[in-house]
Amino acid sequence: IPTSAYKYLLPVAAGPMLVGLLVYSGEVVWLFTVFLSAALGFMMDMSFPYFIFVSVGGIAAARGVHSCKKRNDIYVAGLRVGLVNMVVTILVTFLSSQLDQGIPMGHQVFWNALAGFVSGLFAAFVAMTLVPLLETVFNCTTDVKLLELSNLNHPLLKDMSVNALGTYHHSLVVGNMVETAAESIGSNALLCRVAAYYHDIGKTEHSNYFIENQRPGHNPHDHLS
Repeated sequence: IPTSAYKYLLPVAAGPMLVGLLVYSGEVVWLFTVFLSAALGFMMDMSFPYFIFVSVGGIAAARGVHSCKKRNDIYVAGLRVGLVNMVVTILVTFLSSQLDQGIPMGHQVFWNALAGFVSGLFAAFVAMTLVPLLETVFNCTTDVKLLELSNLNHPLLKDMSVNALGTYHHSLVVGNMVETAAESIGSNALLCRVAAYYHDIGKTEHSNYFIENQRPGHNPHDHLS
Protein backbone atom coordinates (compact mmCIF):
# COMPACT_ATOMS: atom_id res chain seq x y z
CA ILE A 1 0.00 0.00 0.00
CA PRO A 2 1.56 3.37 -0.98
CA THR A 3 2.13 5.76 1.89
CA SER A 4 0.08 8.47 0.12
CA ALA A 5 -3.07 6.38 0.57
CA TYR A 6 -3.01 6.74 4.34
CA LYS A 7 -3.59 10.49 4.29
CA TYR A 8 -6.64 9.99 2.08
CA LEU A 9 -7.95 7.44 4.57
CA LEU A 10 -8.41 10.08 7.30
CA PRO A 11 -12.12 10.90 7.95
CA VAL A 12 -11.58 14.63 7.44
CA ALA A 13 -15.10 15.07 6.02
CA ALA A 14 -16.50 14.37 9.50
CA GLY A 15 -15.63 17.97 10.47
CA PRO A 16 -17.81 19.72 7.86
CA MET A 17 -20.45 17.03 8.41
CA LEU A 18 -20.66 17.81 12.14
CA VAL A 19 -20.65 21.57 11.60
CA GLY A 20 -23.39 21.14 8.97
CA LEU A 21 -25.50 19.27 11.54
CA LEU A 22 -24.86 21.68 14.41
CA VAL A 23 -24.93 25.03 12.57
CA TYR A 24 -27.73 26.13 10.22
CA SER A 25 -25.74 28.99 8.66
CA GLY A 26 -24.40 27.89 5.28
CA GLU A 27 -21.78 30.66 5.31
CA VAL A 28 -20.28 29.35 8.57
CA VAL A 29 -20.08 25.81 7.17
CA TRP A 30 -18.33 27.06 4.02
CA LEU A 31 -15.84 29.14 6.02
CA PHE A 32 -15.10 26.21 8.31
CA THR A 33 -14.52 23.89 5.35
CA VAL A 34 -12.11 26.33 3.68
CA PHE A 35 -10.24 26.90 6.96
CA LEU A 36 -9.99 23.15 7.62
CA SER A 37 -8.76 22.52 4.07
CA ALA A 38 -6.08 25.20 4.34
CA ALA A 39 -4.94 23.98 7.77
CA LEU A 40 -4.69 20.34 6.72
CA GLY A 41 -3.03 21.26 3.41
CA PHE A 42 -0.42 23.23 5.37
CA MET A 43 0.12 20.29 7.76
CA MET A 44 0.69 17.97 4.77
CA ASP A 45 3.80 19.92 3.68
CA MET A 46 1.84 22.63 1.84
CA SER A 47 0.05 20.03 -0.29
CA PHE A 48 -2.34 21.72 -2.72
CA PRO A 49 -3.80 18.36 -3.91
CA TYR A 50 -4.74 17.56 -0.32
CA PHE A 51 -6.30 21.02 0.03
CA ILE A 52 -8.50 20.21 -2.98
CA PHE A 53 -9.34 16.77 -1.57
CA VAL A 54 -10.50 18.16 1.79
CA SER A 55 -12.36 21.10 0.23
CA VAL A 56 -14.42 19.11 -2.26
CA GLY A 57 -15.11 16.26 0.18
CA GLY A 58 -16.06 18.71 2.93
CA ILE A 59 -18.53 20.57 0.71
CA ALA A 60 -20.08 17.26 -0.36
CA ALA A 61 -20.34 16.21 3.30
CA ALA A 62 -21.99 19.45 4.43
CA ARG A 63 -24.47 19.37 1.56
CA GLY A 64 -25.23 15.72 2.24
CA VAL A 65 -26.39 16.30 5.82
CA HIS A 66 -28.28 19.52 5.07
CA SER A 67 -31.93 19.11 6.15
CA CYS A 68 -31.65 15.37 6.67
CA LYS A 69 -35.03 13.76 7.31
CA LYS A 70 -33.86 10.46 8.81
CA ARG A 71 -30.74 9.01 10.39
CA ASN A 72 -29.93 6.98 7.31
CA ASP A 73 -29.42 10.26 5.43
CA ILE A 74 -26.11 10.67 7.27
CA TYR A 75 -24.91 7.29 6.06
CA VAL A 76 -26.08 8.13 2.54
CA ALA A 77 -24.12 11.37 2.83
CA GLY A 78 -21.06 9.34 3.82
CA LEU A 79 -21.50 7.13 0.76
CA ARG A 80 -21.81 10.22 -1.43
CA VAL A 81 -18.67 11.73 0.09
CA GLY A 82 -16.84 8.45 -0.52
CA LEU A 83 -17.75 8.49 -4.21
CA VAL A 84 -16.74 12.16 -4.53
CA ASN A 85 -13.47 11.42 -2.76
CA MET A 86 -12.75 8.59 -5.19
CA VAL A 87 -13.05 10.91 -8.17
CA VAL A 88 -10.99 13.65 -6.52
CA THR A 89 -8.20 11.31 -5.42
CA ILE A 90 -7.94 9.82 -8.91
CA LEU A 91 -7.60 13.30 -10.42
CA VAL A 92 -5.13 14.66 -7.87
CA THR A 93 -3.03 11.50 -8.07
CA PHE A 94 -2.72 11.85 -11.82
CA LEU A 95 -1.97 15.58 -11.55
CA SER A 96 0.34 15.40 -8.54
CA SER A 97 4.09 15.22 -9.02
CA GLN A 98 4.65 13.82 -5.52
CA LEU A 99 4.22 10.14 -6.41
CA ASP A 100 5.71 7.33 -4.36
CA GLN A 101 8.91 6.09 -5.96
CA GLY A 102 8.92 2.56 -7.34
CA ILE A 103 5.11 2.14 -7.29
CA PRO A 104 3.22 1.92 -10.62
CA MET A 105 0.75 4.73 -11.32
CA GLY A 106 -2.24 2.40 -11.67
CA HIS A 107 -1.45 0.69 -8.37
CA GLN A 108 -1.21 4.02 -6.57
CA VAL A 109 -4.41 5.36 -8.14
CA PHE A 110 -6.30 2.25 -7.03
CA TRP A 111 -5.20 2.46 -3.41
CA ASN A 112 -5.70 6.22 -3.17
CA ALA A 113 -9.21 5.95 -4.63
CA LEU A 114 -10.10 3.09 -2.28
CA ALA A 115 -8.79 5.06 0.70
CA GLY A 116 -10.85 8.10 -0.33
CA PHE A 117 -14.02 6.00 -0.57
CA VAL A 118 -13.48 4.39 2.85
CA SER A 119 -12.74 7.85 4.27
CA GLY A 120 -16.26 9.03 3.36
CA LEU A 121 -17.90 6.04 5.05
CA PHE A 122 -15.67 6.41 8.10
CA ALA A 123 -16.57 10.11 8.34
CA ALA A 124 -20.28 9.25 8.52
CA PHE A 125 -19.66 6.83 11.41
CA VAL A 126 -17.55 9.41 13.25
CA ALA A 127 -20.25 12.07 12.80
CA MET A 128 -23.01 9.75 14.06
CA THR A 129 -20.89 8.91 17.11
CA LEU A 130 -20.02 12.48 18.04
CA VAL A 131 -23.33 14.24 17.30
CA PRO A 132 -25.07 13.23 20.60
CA LEU A 133 -22.01 14.30 22.61
CA LEU A 134 -21.75 17.69 20.89
CA GLU A 135 -25.50 18.25 21.28
CA THR A 136 -25.12 17.82 25.02
CA VAL A 137 -21.95 19.89 25.37
CA PHE A 138 -23.20 22.87 23.33
CA ASN A 139 -26.88 22.49 24.29
CA CYS A 140 -28.10 22.65 20.69
CA THR A 141 -30.77 20.76 18.79
CA THR A 142 -29.72 19.17 15.52
CA ASP A 143 -31.85 17.56 12.85
CA VAL A 144 -30.90 14.19 14.34
CA LYS A 145 -32.38 15.23 17.70
CA LEU A 146 -35.48 16.57 15.95
CA LEU A 147 -35.92 13.21 14.26
CA GLU A 148 -35.97 11.58 17.69
CA LEU A 149 -38.54 14.11 18.94
CA SER A 150 -40.73 13.54 15.86
CA ASN A 151 -41.14 9.87 16.77
CA LEU A 152 -44.79 9.41 17.76
CA ASN A 153 -43.70 6.85 20.37
CA HIS A 154 -42.01 9.62 22.36
CA PRO A 155 -43.35 9.45 25.98
CA LEU A 156 -44.79 12.99 25.88
CA LEU A 157 -46.69 12.34 22.65
CA LYS A 158 -47.94 8.98 23.89
CA ASP A 159 -49.14 10.66 27.08
CA MET A 160 -50.96 13.26 24.98
CA SER A 161 -52.61 10.58 22.83
CA VAL A 162 -54.03 8.93 25.98
CA ASN A 163 -54.99 11.97 28.08
CA ALA A 164 -55.79 14.55 25.37
CA LEU A 165 -56.78 12.72 22.21
CA GLY A 166 -58.37 15.77 20.57
CA THR A 167 -55.27 17.87 21.18
CA TYR A 168 -53.09 15.03 19.89
CA HIS A 169 -55.02 14.79 16.63
CA HIS A 170 -55.01 18.57 16.27
CA SER A 171 -51.21 18.69 16.77
CA LEU A 172 -50.62 16.05 14.08
CA VAL A 173 -52.80 17.93 11.60
CA VAL A 174 -51.05 21.23 12.34
CA GLY A 175 -47.69 19.46 12.01
CA ASN A 176 -48.53 18.28 8.51
CA MET A 177 -49.80 21.73 7.54
CA VAL A 178 -46.76 23.66 8.75
CA GLU A 179 -44.36 21.12 7.26
CA THR A 180 -45.88 21.68 3.83
CA ALA A 181 -45.85 25.45 4.33
CA ALA A 182 -42.21 25.43 5.48
CA GLU A 183 -41.11 23.35 2.49
CA SER A 184 -42.80 25.79 0.11
CA ILE A 185 -40.81 28.76 1.48
CA GLY A 186 -37.53 26.92 1.98
CA SER A 187 -37.64 26.90 5.78
CA ASN A 188 -36.68 24.05 8.13
CA ALA A 189 -39.70 21.78 7.67
CA LEU A 190 -38.57 19.25 10.27
CA LEU A 191 -38.19 21.90 12.97
CA CYS A 192 -41.63 23.32 12.18
CA ARG A 193 -43.29 19.90 12.28
CA VAL A 194 -41.74 18.99 15.62
CA ALA A 195 -42.66 22.38 17.09
CA ALA A 196 -46.26 21.82 15.99
CA TYR A 197 -46.33 18.39 17.65
CA TYR A 198 -45.43 19.87 21.04
CA HIS A 199 -47.02 23.31 20.87
CA ASP A 200 -50.06 22.25 22.95
CA ILE A 201 -48.31 19.79 25.24
CA GLY A 202 -49.37 21.80 28.29
CA LYS A 203 -53.01 20.91 27.68
CA THR A 204 -52.40 17.34 28.88
CA GLU A 205 -52.37 18.57 32.50
CA HIS A 206 -56.09 19.53 32.43
CA SER A 207 -57.19 18.27 29.03
CA ASN A 208 -60.95 18.44 29.78
CA TYR A 209 -60.71 22.24 30.04
CA PHE A 210 -60.13 22.51 26.28
CA ILE A 211 -62.93 22.14 23.80
CA GLU A 212 -61.25 19.62 21.47
CA ASN A 213 -61.11 17.13 24.37
CA GLN A 214 -64.63 17.69 25.75
CA ARG A 215 -67.63 15.47 25.25
CA PRO A 216 -70.83 17.24 24.18
CA GLY A 217 -72.55 18.71 27.22
CA HIS A 218 -69.57 18.26 29.56
CA ASN A 219 -67.80 21.61 29.90
CA PRO A 220 -66.15 22.08 33.35
CA HIS A 221 -66.20 25.86 32.86
CA ASP A 222 -69.98 25.83 33.24
CA HIS A 223 -69.57 24.87 36.90
CA LEU A 224 -66.97 27.47 37.81
CA SER A 225 -67.81 30.68 39.68
